[in-house]
Amino acid sequence: MIKRAAELWEPKTRRRIGISSDFDFIQQCIFDAIGILVKATRPSIFMRRMAFQQIWYQRPFDVGAIPRQALLFGELMAGATVVQHFVAAVGIETRDFVRQLARLACQTGDLYGLPALTTLRPRSRTKDARDWPLAMQFLVADLQELHHRASTLTKYGTPREVELCEQTPLIRTPFLRTQRGNECVHHKVLFESLATALYDVLRDRGPEAFMRSFGPAFESYVGRVLGELDYTVIPETELLELLIGRGKCVDFAVVSDEVLLLIDSKGVEGHYDERYHNLSEVLTPKLRTTALHSADQAVETVRRLPDALRRPLIVFVCVTYKQLNIGDGDALRDLTFGTEEWDAPRWQEENLPASQMFTVSISEFELLCGAMRAGVPIETIFRKILVDNASPATSKLLFEQHMAKYGSVEIPTCAREAAYRLCGID
Repeated sequence: MIKRAAELWEPKTRRRIGISSDFDFIQQCIFDAIGILVKATRPSIFMRRMAFQQIWYQRPFDVGAIPRQALLFGELMAGATVVQHFVAAVGIETRDFVRQLARLACQTGDLYGLPALTTLRPRSRTKDARDWPLAMQFLVADLQELHHRASTLTKYGTPREVELCEQTPLIRTPFLRTQRGNECVHHKVLFESLATALYDVLRDRGPEAFMRSFGPAFESYVGRVLGELDYTVIPETELLELLIGRGKCVDFAVVSDEVLLLIDSKGVEGHYDERYHNLSEVLTPKLRTTALHSADQAVETVRRLPDALRRPLIVFVCVTYKQLNIGDGDALRDLTFGTEEWDAPRWQEENLPASQMFTVSISEFELLCGAMRAGVPIETIFRKILVDNASPATSKLLFEQHMAKYGSVEIPTCAREAAYRLCGID
C-alpha cells in the first residue's frame, strides 16, 4: 500500500483521510488479486512467495550482519575502486559507516530491550558526531524522494497483474523526514535495512562496477567462515587438481567421513522478478545466471569426483548475499515448471538429486557453520533436513527454518574480530 501510494502521489492534490472501510476494501482487493495469481502457476511457488512476504517480519535481527559488513567492506573491499570513490565523494570511510550502523542497532536494542543488539555497542569516539549525519543521509527520505524512487522502480518492476508479493520500499530508507524530525517507520524495517545497508548504498552507485569487486570479496568471506570449521576444506584451486577431466567446478568442498558438502558463492541479491514473480516463463531466464548456473557447476563437479572424495551423502549449497527465497533444489526446479529447464540433465544426477541442493543466504550459511562449530555433526544436520523435507508435515520453506532447532549460534570469529578491529564494535 505504501509503495502504491508513493508511486501515485500527487503533491498538489489533497486526499481525504482513509477510514476503516477504505482499508477493508483495499485488503479484499489484494486478497482477490492473489487468488487469481495462484491459479497461474504451481501452488508451491505461491506458498513460498506469500511466506517470504511475512517471514522477515517475524525474524529476529541478524546480529552477524553488521560485523559481516565490517569485514567485507572495511577490509576485503577497502582498496576497491568503488569503495575509494565512495569515500572521496561522501567523506566517510566504510568502516566508519558500519560503525554508525552499529550505533543505530545498539540504540534500538536499548529502546526495545533487545540485549542481542546491545552487544554491538561501539566505543565512544569524538568523530561520531561528524560521521553520524554522513551515514544517516542514506537512510532517510522525504515523501518527494520516496515518490521519485517508487515511480522509477515501476518502470522495471513486475507488472501489477502478476506481482505476487514485495517487501516494503522503505527498507532502503527506514526513516522518513517529518516536521518532528527523522522518524523510524518500524523497527523491523530498520532491522532489514541495517542488515545490508552499506551493500545497498555502494551498489546503487553503479551495480556492474560494484559486483566486479564484490563477487571475489564475497567468495573470500565465505572461505574465511569455512576456515573456522573443524573439517577439511578444499578451495576451488585445489579441487580442480583433484577432479577428473575438464568442466565446471564449485568454489569449495567440505569433507567429513560421511558427507561431502559442495559450496558455491554467488555474491548476488537476485533480480526483482526472482523474488516476487510467480510465472515460470519470467523467472527461469533470471535464474539461469544465478541458482541454475550454480546447480550446473555442482552437478559437473560431482560427475568429475575421484573415488577418494565421494561420500555416502553429497550435498550442495549455493550461498548468496541476500535471500533469494528459493530453498531446496526441488523448489528451484518448481520455479522452472513449464520451461525446458524443468527436464534439464542437472536434475537426473543420482548422486546429487534436487532434494540435496540448497540455495541459502549468507545469514543462513553462517547459522549452518555456527551449528557445526558448536559441535553438531554435519551429517546430523543434513540427514535431519532431508528427512524433514520428505514429508509435507515437517518440510520447511527456507533453510533458516531448519536451523532454528539449534538455537542461537556464535557469529564467525573473523567477522567479530573485524568489527572490533576496524569499527571499535565490542
